[in-house]
Amino acid sequence: MDGRAVAPAAGTVLNALATGTGSAFAIDLETTATVELTDDGEDVGEV
Repeated sequence: MDGRAVAPAAGTVLNALATGTGSAFAIDLETTATVELTDDGEDVGEV
């Protein structure tokens, strides 16, 4: 059995931790993860 998932990327302003205010923004990128389940007893992960 095969599976695939995609999540959009985002960024945050790290300096906001010191000031108590901050922001987050979208990035035109994505992270993709795939999985293939077999009965051979071997565990392998890829992202």
